Amino acid sequence: MFKHRRPKLITLFGWAALLLLSLACGVPSSRPTRPFPIPGGSDDDSGTPLSRPDRQFPLQLAGVNFVSFDPTGRWMATAGEDGAVTIWDFREVRLAVRMRGHSGAVTSVAFAPDGKLLASAAKDKSVKLWDADTGQLLRTLSGHAGEVHSVAFSPDGKLLASGGADSMVMLWDAQSGREQAMLKGHAAAVNAVAFSVDGATLASASDDKTVRLWDVKTGALFQSLMGHIDPVLAIEFSPDGQWLASAAATLAPLNHHGTLKSWDATSGREATAAPFRFAVSALAFRPDGKALALAYFGDNRLWNIEALDVRDDHPLHHYVAHRRRITQLAYSPDGAWLVSVSADKTIRCWHQM
Repeated sequence: MFKHRRPKLITLFGWAALLLLSLACGVPSSRPTRPFPIPGGSDDDSGTPLSRPDRQFPLQLAGVNFVSFDPTGRWMATAGEDGAVTIWDFREVRLAVRMRGHSGAVTSVAFAPDGKLLASAAKDKSVKLWDADTGQLLRTLSGHAGEVHSVAFSPDGKLLASGGADSMVMLWDAQSGREQAMLKGHAAAVNAVAFSVDGATLASASDDKTVRLWDVKTGALFQSLMGHIDPVLAIEFSPDGQWLASAAATLAPLNHHGTLKSWDATSGREATAAPFRFAVSALAFRPDGKALALAYFGDNRLWNIEALDVRDDHPLHHYVAHRRRITQLAYSPDGAWLVSVSADKTIRCWHQM
């Protein structure tokens, strides 16, 4: 099975590299952009227009750091640089409830698999659990010694994982909020955490340029995935559980570059790597596993999105999406929508069907 799928993934990431190089050389993308003015200012210095989103939420007061859907796709949560956690009615494109409780920027949000709980992480070193229906704060989880960058629920909803600037990965009982384990191994800040489809493995991505795989039951580190030369910003398991994708990038001024890799989720063996002139900041598999979306900083000096079809290795969609860093991508549970959020204070939605 792995032998059958690996060539497709290799071609997929090869297509990504070729496509991005073609953009740099001025070859038109497969989908022409449509002019869309940026609220409060011009598009950018180069005059490149942004693609028009199929749906857009109100302009926020501060940058948006993360987005997550509940299992039904009706509700969408965002994490704000202004310290707010917001739940939106995605169908009606309206604000449902805005929760305040963090004393610093909110960096990550995640719905529990049953949609009843919402977890948030913030720069105030805390993780908070909220009632997703009422917005009531249920409990605050304290244990990290630095900013918390990422939270994720296990597939069965019993555990919550968090990763932070203190280089720690922590596991919590999602109902009681009690600390279950502190996983030590990274040498720098942890930027992202993700559970495998079966819940047996937890992956963590770090500024130390590694991805680490942990046994959830024992807390033991069993794989350190090496090869990135930049901080690893994003990780995502494929919906079939066979692959783990990781994106690493350097986002220094005038020096944006990165690498996209895929790994066998069982053995940790690297499947392929694609060097990019452009830094990839976020990625997301479509729920059916047939598409992978990437957010990257292009030669047009804007943040772009590319959605690639893993079945025939061809690009599906290209958007010139944001004028500042795309912080997160998320597909709706039915795969019909791709949502991008950004430091430019916008929430944009791209129809995929």
